[in-house]
Amino acid sequence: MGPLRIFAQVIGIVAMLINVLSYQCKKQRPLIVMQLVSSTFYAVNLFILDAPTGCVLNLVGICRAIVFSNKKFFRADRKIWIAVFSLASAGVYALTFLVFGKDPTAKNLIIEFLPVIGMIATTVGFYRDGAKDVRLLSLINSPCWLVYHLTTKSIGGIAGEVVMLISIVVGYLRHDRKKPAAEDGDSKGKNEGEKEGEIASENSGGDHTAE
Repeated sequence: MGPLRIFAQVIGIVAMLINVLSYQCKKQRPLIVMQLVSSTFYAVNLFILDAPTGCVLNLVGICRAIVFSNKKFFRADRKIWIAVFSLASAGVYALTFLVFGKDPTAKNLIIEFLPVIGMIATTVGFYRDGAKDVRLLSLINSPCWLVYHLTTKSIGGIAGEVVMLISIVVGYLRHDRKKPAAEDGDSKGKNEGEKEGEIASENSGGDHTAE
């Protein structure tokens, strides 16, 4: 492995770390901003590894992140944006065989289409409000990109998707899982007990600074 490919793998690992950390964000906007940075690093990684489809899809991902991290400015609550980025992803798929010169074998047709599915799933997640939807739809995105990275031999990409799946589950458990009824009851009882204590304290005499 030459110095350039080693550099590409290092860039991929950095992209992986940023991407994994993004799924621990509780709010959607910082999650999207971190994915923008991650997509930039992944685009460089895949360009050096001679994987043009993944590279250009990450460039599309950068544009998508800019739009959805500034929803009010770009009016990203309109469904037209889902169509725009889905068509852009499909266009990259066509370029893979018509311009980039990929051999249209059955295997390549399937492998090159997987990240397109992932891109569309994430686009829908960005369109919807809340980081929870991004995490859930990334359960479609991540396995698709994992298979693609296995074919491109991107160490950062492979490790990133594996760790990301774990990160998504952790993020779901931390932020999205509904609390069991017993926990809710304990929390409610605790709050009520604190309120009763405050009332009792108020009734018992008020200011004690003179003691």
